[in-house]
Amino acid sequence: MTILSLSVLSVSEQQLAALVNYIGWSYVVVWSLPQRALVWQLWPAGSSFQQTLFYTAYKSCQFPFGHGHAGIAVIRREHVWVTGVDVTNTSVLEQRDFLQATIIQSLLCIPLLDGVLEIGSTDTYQRNIHQPRRHPFSHNLLPRHR
Repeated sequence: MTILSLSVLSVSEQQLAALVNYIGWSYVVVWSLPQRALVWQLWPAGSSFQQTLFYTAYKSCQFPFGHGHAGIAVIRREHVWVTGVDVTNTSVLEQRDFLQATIIQSLLCIPLLDGVLEIGSTDTYQRNIHQPRRHPFSHNLLPRHR
């Protein structure tokens, strides 16, 4: 999986809600790429606890290129999928605090044309594309990169 041929502005709030509800992960965020940093763009889904932490800390994160999971996805121009203790192994303090406090066990960052799609779950999902309903691209809610 490399960059999705998708722009931050072309992803709607309804598509993100459908995606996170369909795959059963805890939250979804889209970060945009203005001025060499990633900045929160759309909303997360999930529990009220996660949303509270998101709105008090996580949305203020900025990821310089190459830092944090989202910044690494941009530099590598490919997805970053981490699980377990590797989820909180990030150089961005606000991201690490959020991921630890919400007990996120799986995190997937997918570079877009002008941003990054981040999906997180409190459950552990390995990189098995054959897991129905749990893999973010086992459906047609967002287009696959070809």
